[in-house]
Amino acid sequence: MDETPFAPPFGNPALQGLIEPTLPERIGWWPLAPGWWAVIATLLLLGAVAGGRWWKRWRRGAYRRQAAAQLRSMNPTADNLGRMALILKLTALRTYPRDRVAALSGDGWLAFLDRTGSTDQFTAGSGGLFGDQRYAAALPEEAEIAAARSLAIAWIEQHHVDS
Repeated sequence: MDETPFAPPFGNPALQGLIEPTLPERIGWWPLAPGWWAVIATLLLLGAVAGGRWWKRWRRGAYRRQAAAQLRSMNPTADNLGRMALILKLTALRTYPRDRVAALSGDGWLAFLDRTGSTDQFTAGSGGLFGDQRYAAALPEEAEIAAARSLAIAWIEQHHVDS
């Protein structure tokens, strides 16, 4: 008998009769608490408002996209210069009151384009081709017409309504 009579049993004898506590089940994420439903509803509402504003703005800019696409599709030739000027005028008539735009021509028209496009390239640059100069006897070069077309596209995409 090699056992020692006074050897303590395994572990703490005071804890021998106790059962190991079990952890509760993990709390699931579903169903969501009411606070999360409020957060989701708020985010959906904000998303709908932002989406509605974006859609409205996108629709309001449709005339700009259409006019710029028409100008981009035109070859920069003297034959198309009159059509380019017409697209500029129609775009301005779409945005500004008819009584302020319809009667403009020549230097007044170019000054209007400069003012509303925050530039001076219509009166002092290649945009002068859209004024009375487009009826000059000498035909402009293709590079000058291409520069005027680029200026017209920039005006269409960036013009602002002044007060």
